Amino acid sequence: MDVERQLGSPEQLQQQANGDWVAVYDVEPRTKPNLARAAGHGTLDLFTFGLWEVVGGPLEVAHARRVLVTARYDDAGKLLQLTSKPKPIL
Repeated sequence: MDVERQLGSPEQLQQQANGDWVAVYDVEPRTKPNLARAAGHGTLDLFTFGLWEVVGGPLEVAHARRVLVTARYDDAGKLLQLTSKPKPIL
């Protein structure tokens, strides 16, 4: 399947009563490295003697949230629907 080639193996796979399959993928959106953001964090680390990591670390984790992608296939494996939503933090 092309979806699995792009997203990897599904985290969950369920067959519905009508014969369709629903696959849930847990993915991390691709982001380009941001030199300005890295320089800003480095500068704040320097001026706060490393205390910025207490705030900046969790901010970076929240910024890189994972996404749940749900794909619905018919019984022949044809993709019928593809949706995504942010993965809950907790």
